[in-house]
Amino acid sequence: MFSKLSDHDFKKGVFRTKFSQIVTPLDKESDWTHSKGPEYLWIGLALQYGSRTEQMERMMLALTNLSKELDLEKILPLPAMSLILNLDIEEKKILVESLNSAFDLSIFSPLSIVLPEGEEVLSKNFHSRNHSFDQRLDILVKVLNEISDQHSQLSTDVRYFLLYYKMLQGKIKFVESQSHMADGLTRYPYLDISDPEMRIIRPQIRSMEVALSMSENINYPYSKRFWNNISQLTDCEEYSIVIDKSNAIDLNEIKDKVSLVLNYYRDMLRSLEPFNEKLYVLTSILTYSYKRLIELVNHDLQYTISGRSIVRSCIENYVMTKYLIAEEGKRSNIWEEYQCYGIGGYKLISERYIENQPELTNSHINFEYLNLLISEFQNKEFIDMDTRYFGNGNIRQKFKQVEEDDLYKYHYDYDSQFEHGLWGAIRESSILKCTSAGHQFHGIPDVDDIQKLPDVSHDMVMVLTKHLSVIKEVFPIPSEQREGDSLC
Repeated sequence: MFSKLSDHDFKKGVFRTKFSQIVTPLDKESDWTHSKGPEYLWIGLALQYGSRTEQMERMMLALTNLSKELDLEKILPLPAMSLILNLDIEEKKILVESLNSAFDLSIFSPLSIVLPEGEEVLSKNFHSRNHSFDQRLDILVKVLNEISDQHSQLSTDVRYFLLYYKMLQGKIKFVESQSHMADGLTRYPYLDISDPEMRIIRPQIRSMEVALSMSENINYPYSKRFWNNISQLTDCEEYSIVIDKSNAIDLNEIKDKVSLVLNYYRDMLRSLEPFNEKLYVLTSILTYSYKRLIELVNHDLQYTISGRSIVRSCIENYVMTKYLIAEEGKRSNIWEEYQCYGIGGYKLISERYIENQPELTNSHINFEYLNLLISEFQNKEFIDMDTRYFGNGNIRQKFKQVEEDDLYKYHYDYDSQFEHGLWGAIRESSILKCTSAGHQFHGIPDVDDIQKLPDVSHDMVMVLTKHLSVIKEVFPIPSEQREGDSLC
């Protein structure tokens, strides 16, 4: 049913399906769930009782009788509730009589809840003393739940009757080459829902109904009134995704491994190679990842938004480590370049502050300290401020260059959604779903922090293990330094 990624066209930074380039999607004012479904819910009420075929036959009888009494094309082109409510009193009575010829009118009693005030003909005839308000509401919600799914059997059956209704008007005709479609529609009410043929007929009905509705160009004011009423009569039913923690792992093991490696390299910098810029940079990058790991462990952030930010940061550190090592042969001073690039970013922030002197009360940024760091080893007049990403190409190109493109596509790009607060990340982490059809299955901000996210621990271990492996290839750790501990 859906296009593969490889079937999309990539144009000007946007992946687009072939379908989206030729068809404009229906908006909420004209789609099935939000607009048309409530208009034809009365048909769904009639179909829910008894056997499917029997109720389908009853509805065909009722509509056929209606077509004999009214000029449908002129007076009621579609059986939408918005159009029914616009009928005059006598025309409404004819509609009621047609329905009464096939159904016990009490099955329509739930409609009395959502009919406009002052609507006497329908309300009077549909009212039933046998159904309490709660019973009517329960039935209405049940049918609404089924109809809200545009692909459900009930919604397809309802949409079938819109086609049947137009066939009564002589508005749907088939040429000889379409005889199979006509035959399918004829037999549809009598086919078992499990019949393999239904898998072909149902999509045809839905697509024909969409085309039909677009050609009629009808407004649906009743549906707006319906949603206002039903939303006030029903409660939110929130649910959250329960996270399976059975596969959780202890991050202290990887924490200890990284700590052992860092202690070894730190000792090297202290006593053996204090001026080794390569060792200094690579160890410092790994230390940053280690401190992010400590934050993750100490504050139990595995199931949080912050956990994803931490994984993203560690991935970028790992890829940058591989990139620096790969580029070393091409740029002899790359280790100093990398430091100057980062300090240049600090300089840009600091100079903005110095020049503009904004009022920043109790800011978490220590601008005086920033200025000291900038001139730590070099006069800041000699430090450029490069706003481009370090090195050649953007971050995606670096992932490809160091043969970690999969890490970008399946991890980094996902975690970046959370880092930038894009809607996909917001929806997954910060919005609960309401299962009430009466509320259009809307979202509810997760103010109480109920929704947790899948554990990042396994990915964290994967990234740090990769990082350890790369740095130890460059600076091997002698076996005598391991003291019996495994470091990778």
